[in-house]
Amino acid sequence: MTQFGLKLLALLCMLCDHTAKVVLSTGVLIPVIGVEADLALRTAMVVVGRMGFPIFAWFVAEGCRKTQNMPKYLFRLAVFAVLSEIPFQLCFDGAWSGGLSLACHNVLFTMLLAAGAVWLTELLKKTKLPDAVRILVPAVIAVSLGWVLHTDYNAWGVALILMLYYLTEERQQLILLAAWSSMFQLIWHGWNGHSLNWLSGDNWYRQILYWMGELFSVLFLATYNGERGKRCKWLFYWFYPLHLTVLFLLRLWISAH
Repeated sequence: MTQFGLKLLALLCMLCDHTAKVVLSTGVLIPVIGVEADLALRTAMVVVGRMGFPIFAWFVAEGCRKTQNMPKYLFRLAVFAVLSEIPFQLCFDGAWSGGLSLACHNVLFTMLLAAGAVWLTELLKKTKLPDAVRILVPAVIAVSLGWVLHTDYNAWGVALILMLYYLTEERQQLILLAAWSSMFQLIWHGWNGHSLNWLSGDNWYRQILYWMGELFSVLFLATYNGERGKRCKWLFYWFYPLHLTVLFLLRLWISAH
């Protein structure tokens, strides 16, 4: 698959995930298909949605390697991160009822932090710092900010992009993605404070399904042929804030009726 095809797939996966969480979570389909079918549908859509971020992370890392103008790339990410923040908080952080919050920020800030760390690393080439210090210091700062600012996918997402950037062999990247998906879904999200919730409980299977969904991104990325495909760069930037805005308006309309 080309870069365009994989990014388009990631967009559709993200749309499935967000539609389930923002619109279908209102229960709008329950009168039509019933409670059990509604839950099954939303679970399936979230499972599909799990493929989105690993694919985007892959191409942010590739974008950092291939861009000829890193400040311009960072500027685009920053602009659309800011444009997306209010729609993101309206959809996921209850800003419509409690006002804007500093407790959570959209995924473009996660990407911006990782790309910013890469840029800072390149700037430090002009110094006499050892390579390990030049790489680790910006990475630690970016990962820490992802954690403190609670960006979407937080420190885990920032770290994934940076690791994909520094691992230049495709096989290593795919192995990393599989390992990251397993740790993120089964350990980080699987721990409820007392035990691994996918080993017990009534809903144990969901965490397993979410994990499998993320692993499917590895299979699709294994088909990447290194070609760009169609040139629709701005589609991928504008889609994020626009689809969140539309989903929030749909949620408002459903709530009003």
